[in-house]
Amino acid sequence: MRFHDVTNKPLANKHYVIAVVIDIEKVYVRMCKDVLLLKLLKMGIRGNLFTFFCSFLSNCSFQVYVGFSLFMIRHTATGIPQGSILSLILFSNVGNDLPDYIQTPAGLNADTFAF
Repeated sequence: MRFHDVTNKPLANKHYVIAVVIDIEKVYVRMCKDVLLLKLLKMGIRGNLFTFFCSFLSNCSFQVYVGFSLFMIRHTATGIPQGSILSLILFSNVGNDLPDYIQTPAGLNADTFAF
């Protein structure tokens, strides 16, 4: 259920609406790859697609430009690649059951959780 849908009806009926919005800081950096892969398996993703996700999440590295200087490549053991639409989709699938644990209408959008 979308946050917009949950809030518009009560507001149209002149009721009060209280919303709590949580910005999940550094969600991509802190994502546990093993938990993500386990959730993909539970979703029934197997075979070549699962192998692709394993490859996508392994040996991640980054390099930073500052001015005209390019710093050396750094490898990261945790987190998922940032800037990829696939990372957004993977995060959404990992957190898609989060609203199930909340007793009020809730929504998950990108790196923000609202209830």
